[in-house]
Amino acid sequence: MTIDTLVNHQVRLAQRPVGTPTRDNWSFTSEPVAEPAPGGVLIKTLALSLDPAMRGWMNEGKSYIPPVGIGEVMRAGGVGKVIASQNPKFAVGDLVSGGLGVQEYLLVPEDQVKRSGLFRIDGTCDRPDGSIYHITWSIDRARGRKPVESNDVIARLGWRPVEPPVPVRLQPDRF
Repeated sequence: MTIDTLVNHQVRLAQRPVGTPTRDNWSFTSEPVAEPAPGGVLIKTLALSLDPAMRGWMNEGKSYIPPVGIGEVMRAGGVGKVIASQNPKFAVGDLVSGGLGVQEYLLVPEDQVKRSGLFRIDGTCDRPDGSIYHITWSIDRARGRKPVESNDVIARLGWRPVEPPVPVRLQPDRF
């Protein structure tokens, strides 16, 4: 399959929800996928993070981050695979994470690579700006929560593992 035959399926905010979002709040669009320009990267989405914060991003008003605009692809963090690159920092086949949005493909122009938070998943926690990513694991055992509980909830809601699985190596550290 070549890039010029690919179609990007997207989920866009059609209207601001009142209460629980419904299908009417979304539009489902498709558009052709293009080759990246010099310095750009094309990513195929493998997995998205659906966070409670997304509901707040749908609201109009002041917040820590601007709201998703009507007609814009819904904001979401995700993991993807580089399928075309004109950027020396990203090779075809690299696994990456960043603000991919709820869509099948993301074309990131050179001037948006940093803004999208795009980084290679290479087994390190190094960020492009020289700082370090870290993951904090917090399990409230006093309330009877167990490490597997979140995964069970996700599975009950119909989510399934990405096939094939995306290997991610985490190295615990103390902060």
